[in-house]
Amino acid sequence: DRYIQELTVQDLPSHIPLLRNAINACAGAHMNIELKVSESTLAQKLVDSVLDAIEGSNSDKQFLLSSFSRDVLEYARAASPTVRLGFLTIGDFKERKDFLQGLKLSGFQSVHPHHLAVDEDFVVASHEYGLEVNVWTVNDEDRMEELIGFGVDGIITDVPDVALEVVKGRDR
Repeated sequence: DRYIQELTVQDLPSHIPLLRNAINACAGAHMNIELKVSESTLAQKLVDSVLDAIEGSNSDKQFLLSSFSRDVLEYARAASPTVRLGFLTIGDFKERKDFLQGLKLSGFQSVHPHHLAVDEDFVVASHEYGLEVNVWTVNDEDRMEELIGFGVDGIITDVPDVALEVVKGRDR
């Protein structure tokens, strides 16, 4: 058994799509690409590979790179001044204003807190700093409704069909 980062493309089964394949399959759709790294030495390689994959698309505005690591996102910002960035957090905010201001000053476009850390005041404050709020991982319909009512910009979920029905129900 090996970690996937130890494998080459040739080592992978043929049915695993590459990021470029996923981008092509979802052409024109907005994509949140989460950057997960287990070692800091792999971070730059990962970011460079992802930026290379999205470079050929029509618009880097359709992509949002997100991570729990500020270092990874700051490297992405240095490597690509126009790519959109979102900071993932479990939501342990000691000082909300300083936290949000720091994200904005770092050039991030969004904050991705765990949904249980989000209330309407957090969404309002984030929007005041020009930050979108994309919450994770919301699988409960009632909680989706509540968060949409708060004004969140996006919901990360394991049940996209349920989320689509919630949104459709609000449009009726």
